[in-house]
Formats: sequence, C-alpha cells, structure tokens
Amino acid sequence: LGYSAPLAGSSLEDVLRTGRPRILNDLEAYLAAHPHSESTRLIVAEGMRASLTCPLVVKGEPAGFLFFSCTRPGVYTEVHQQLFLQIAGQLAMILEKGRLYREMLRLNERLQETMDSLERLATRDSLTGLWNRHSILELLQRELARSRRERHALAAVMLDIDHFKPINDRIGHLAGDEVLREVTRRVAATLRAADVFGRLGGEEFLVILSPGDRQTALEVMERARLACGSAPIEIDHQSLEVTISLGAAVVEPGRGSDPSEVLRTADRALYRAKESGRNRSELEVLS
Repeated sequence: LGYSAPLAGSSLEDVLRTGRPRILNDLEAYLAAHPHSESTRLIVAEGMRASLTCPLVVKGEPAGFLFFSCTRPGVYTEVHQQLFLQIAGQLAMILEKGRLYREMLRLNERLQETMDSLERLATRDSLTGLWNRHSILELLQRELARSRRERHALAAVMLDIDHFKPINDRIGHLAGDEVLREVTRRVAATLRAADVFGRLGGEEFLVILSPGDRQTALEVMERARLACGSAPIEIDHQSLEVTISLGAAVVEPGRGSDPSEVLRTADRALYRAKESGRNRSELEVLS
C-alpha cells in the first residue's frame, strides 16, 4: 500500500495488546464509522470488503501483523480466526529462526574479526606491520622444507639500517620509528609478491626469497639498497640520508639446511657488508 502510521493509539495496538485476531466483515461500514482511518480507506479503494488481522508474537514480544482481506463482505468467522492464528504462530516461529540465524551470522562475523585481530597481534610487528621475529623464523623453516621437497634454491637476505642508533640518539625514538616504517615501505615496494618480509628486531630485517638463486638475491638486494638510498627521509623538517647494508645466504637446490645455519650465514655476509663500508651487499652460498 505504501502506507505507514504510528501504532500508538491505533486499533492495531489493541490487537497486539489482546493477542486476538480482529475481524472486520464490512469494511465500508467500518470506514463510515471511522472516517479518519486512512488504512481502511486505502484497502476499500482497492476493492476489499472484509479483513482479518492476526498479531505476530515472537516469544511474547510483538513482531508485526498478518493481514488477510477479501473482496466479499462477511466471509470471516471464528473458524478463520483459529486457522489464521495457527498460520501466524508458524510464521512467527520462522521469523524467530530467521532472526536467530542473522544473529548467529553477525556473531560469527564478530568472532572472525576478533580471531583475525588476535592472529595479527600474535604474528605481526606492531610498528611496521611486517611478520614479527617468531613468525618470520617459522616461515623460514617452512620455506626451507619446501625448497628441499621441490629442489629449488632459496635465499635468506638480512638487512640492517646503517648508523641507526645515532638517529635515535640525535632526533629521538619517534623519528627512529618513522625511519623504520619508511625503510619498510621502500624495501617492500621492491619485492616480488611471493617474497616474505619480516622484522627480526630493532633495525634488522629478513627477506625470504623462495625460489631465490644467487642472481635473484643479488638483484633483490640491489633494488632494495637503491630504493632506500634514493632520496632522503623527511622527518620534522630534517632530511635524513638513510642507507642499508644487506647480507644473503643462498641455499642450493636439495641442500639440507636448518634456519640457524642459514641465519648465521646471512649474518656473516651482512657483517662483511658493514665492515666493508656499509650501503652495500654481500652474499654467501650454501652448496
């Protein structure tokens, strides 16, 4: 009908209050006695001459109404009342099941959101959003096992921000945090979709290239090194020239290596890069 009206003070309010169906077997006569009833006027204009209204009650709470109408007057009796009350009761149960189902879906969504949030807190570094130390080391172990099965090379690249401590000491830890985030963004932009990037702690990071042979590791390290040193990082009206040093351990196809050995090898390569003047890359192959 495209019609709405307040429930308070209407005859329908009495239907809900009593819980009993209402029969109007002569709508024209009812309209004559209640000329201000807009709803009656509308259904009479559509040709209806009798109506039966059943309340829909779910667990003692009103949920709506079930309307029946007929083009002939005088058709509804007590038998119809009982029958339509049963129909209304069944419909109310369906409505309640639907409400419970929607509520269950809503609760499941909230539960999934909470689980996703907890998983992120447990696996991600809060400052950079990268995999945290525990997670990136677990991923390294998994990727090493996969590289052995599939007999492809793997490279683990450790990178460290050069002269990071003076940045914290000179302009503060908040600035240091921003440097960490910006280096993260610049390095991440150079990586492939399948590469795994995590923060080991402080200013030290780990990238897993799987597959990743010697040439791939050299190319990835050079892209990351150039990206970080390509332009100063602007913080608090200061331009900071920030560079990184990188060391890679490349595991040849089929070679059995544990994460500790791979990390020690990458760390040795990183140490050589820093000892050789920083802002450079070094690589060692485990064959």
